[in-house]
Amino acid sequence: MADGQTGEIISVLKNIHSQKEYIRGVRDTLYRRMVAWDDLLRAWDRQSGMISADTPDLMRNTYRFLAPRYMQTDDWLLASRVQDTVDIAKVGSQW
Repeated sequence: MADGQTGEIISVLKNIHSQKEYIRGVRDTLYRRMVAWDDLLRAWDRQSGMISADTPDLMRNTYRFLAPRYMQTDDWLLASRVQDTVDIAKVGSQW
Protein backbone atom coordinates (compact mmCIF):
# COMPACT_ATOMS: atom_id res chain seq x y z
CA MET A 1 0.00 0.00 0.00
CA ALA A 2 2.85 2.38 0.83
CA ASP A 3 4.53 1.60 -2.51
CA GLY A 4 1.33 2.40 -4.37
CA GLN A 5 0.87 5.64 -2.48
CA THR A 6 4.42 6.83 -3.19
CA GLY A 7 5.06 5.26 -6.61
CA GLU A 8 4.34 8.36 -8.68
CA ILE A 9 7.44 10.49 -8.03
CA ILE A 10 6.02 13.76 -9.41
CA SER A 11 2.99 13.66 -7.09
CA VAL A 12 5.25 12.69 -4.18
CA LEU A 13 7.47 15.70 -4.80
CA LYS A 14 4.46 18.01 -5.08
CA ASN A 15 3.23 16.88 -1.65
CA ILE A 16 6.51 16.01 0.04
CA HIS A 17 5.44 17.03 3.56
CA SER A 18 2.27 14.94 3.55
CA GLN A 19 4.09 12.02 1.88
CA LYS A 20 6.79 12.04 4.57
CA GLU A 21 4.11 11.95 7.26
CA TYR A 22 2.32 9.11 5.46
CA ILE A 23 5.50 7.04 5.11
CA ARG A 24 6.42 7.61 8.76
CA GLY A 25 2.93 6.56 9.81
CA VAL A 26 3.14 3.35 7.78
CA ARG A 27 6.60 2.66 9.18
CA ASP A 28 5.46 3.21 12.76
CA THR A 29 2.40 0.99 12.33
CA LEU A 30 4.50 -1.78 10.81
CA TYR A 31 7.03 -1.49 13.64
CA ARG A 32 4.33 -1.73 16.33
CA ARG A 33 2.88 -4.82 14.67
CA MET A 34 6.23 -6.55 14.29
CA VAL A 35 7.86 -5.65 17.62
CA ALA A 36 5.18 -7.62 19.47
CA TRP A 37 6.64 -10.81 17.97
CA ASP A 38 10.24 -10.19 19.12
CA ASP A 39 10.19 -11.93 22.52
CA LEU A 40 8.31 -14.93 21.18
CA LEU A 41 10.61 -15.36 18.18
CA ARG A 42 13.71 -15.06 20.36
CA ALA A 43 12.34 -17.78 22.64
CA TRP A 44 11.77 -20.07 19.66
CA ASP A 45 15.27 -19.32 18.34
CA ARG A 46 16.71 -20.60 21.63
CA GLN A 47 15.01 -23.98 21.09
CA SER A 48 17.37 -26.72 19.98
CA GLY A 49 14.88 -28.36 17.66
CA MET A 50 14.23 -31.12 20.15
CA ILE A 51 11.42 -31.20 22.69
CA SER A 52 12.77 -29.98 26.02
CA ALA A 53 11.39 -29.16 29.46
CA ASP A 54 10.47 -25.59 28.48
CA THR A 55 8.74 -26.55 25.21
CA PRO A 56 5.23 -26.92 26.75
CA ASP A 57 5.52 -23.47 28.33
CA LEU A 58 6.70 -22.00 25.04
CA MET A 59 3.77 -23.63 23.24
CA ARG A 60 1.33 -22.19 25.80
CA ASN A 61 2.88 -18.75 25.44
CA THR A 62 2.65 -19.02 21.66
CA TYR A 63 -1.03 -19.94 21.77
CA ARG A 64 -1.66 -17.18 24.31
CA PHE A 65 0.04 -14.71 21.98
CA LEU A 66 -1.76 -15.86 18.83
CA ALA A 67 -5.28 -16.37 20.21
CA PRO A 68 -6.37 -12.73 20.49
CA ARG A 69 -4.67 -11.77 17.24
CA TYR A 70 -6.03 -14.56 15.02
CA MET A 71 -9.21 -15.58 16.78
CA GLN A 72 -11.87 -17.22 14.65
CA THR A 73 -15.09 -15.29 14.71
CA ASP A 74 -18.64 -15.94 13.65
CA ASP A 75 -20.82 -13.05 12.63
CA TRP A 76 -24.17 -13.38 14.33
CA LEU A 77 -27.27 -11.64 13.13
CA LEU A 78 -29.51 -10.20 15.82
CA ALA A 79 -32.90 -11.86 16.06
CA SER A 80 -34.58 -8.48 15.55
CA ARG A 81 -32.66 -8.02 12.28
CA VAL A 82 -33.80 -11.43 11.05
CA GLN A 83 -37.40 -10.49 11.91
CA ASP A 84 -37.04 -7.18 10.03
CA THR A 85 -35.79 -9.04 6.97
CA VAL A 86 -38.66 -11.52 7.13
CA ASP A 87 -41.25 -8.73 7.54
CA ILE A 88 -39.86 -6.83 4.54
CA ALA A 89 -39.99 -9.99 2.44
CA LYS A 90 -43.64 -10.59 3.45
CA VAL A 91 -44.63 -7.01 2.65
CA GLY A 92 -42.83 -7.12 -0.68
CA SER A 93 -44.59 -10.35 -1.70
CA GLN A 94 -48.02 -8.91 -0.84
CA TRP A 95 -47.65 -6.06 -3.31
